[in-house]
Amino acid sequence: MWDKRSTYANWSWIVPPLSGSATPVFHRTYKNIELKPNFFYQHDPWRQFDTHQKSGCPFSTKA
Repeated sequence: MWDKRSTYANWSWIVPPLSGSATPVFHRTYKNIELKPNFFYQHDPWRQFDTHQKSGCPFSTKA
């Protein structure tokens, strides 16, 4: 049963590299639209913090 909802996809990602024309999605066109809310890649976490802070144990309470 079809729900008549739009399907968005990047065609080059859903068609396999070998024997792609044998799949039913090969002859279809899809709009490549980014919908939100969505799951996105996280920024590099190590670039968010200043790594050149004072040296020493971060758990030390002595200043």
